[in-house]
Amino acid sequence: MDSAITFQALVQSAALIVGVWGFYKVIMEIVRNITERHDKEKAWDEAVGNIKKEREQITNTFNERLNDMTKLIEENQAETDSKMQELTAIVIMLTKAVKAILDGQIEQGLNGTVKKQRDEVDNFLSELIGK
Repeated sequence: MDSAITFQALVQSAALIVGVWGFYKVIMEIVRNITERHDKEKAWDEAVGNIKKEREQITNTFNERLNDMTKLIEENQAETDSKMQELTAIVIMLTKAVKAILDGQIEQGLNGTVKKQRDEVDNFLSELIGK
């Protein structure tokens, strides 16, 4: 057996080392690309999660404000209805007073336009009370 290292054996060994080194570089590039893609996907997932949280917060805030506004409208509606009833009662009372004055004038003999105005007041009262 010959223990001498031949030039061909050295070249083959060098080629093998270069081949292994090249294979190692390709594998490392693949690992680097996979790691970069994983990091990008992870960052994307975090961004999507943050957007979902923000959307949920906005939706919750909107719903809370909408509920607050609905309550205010309901409270104001009840107050408005109450005030409208009060005002309607006052208008009815004043219209009846005007009708009484017109009736008094008719009793004193003032006819013509007074009767016409009293009829208009009667119609107005009928519409107002009919509501």
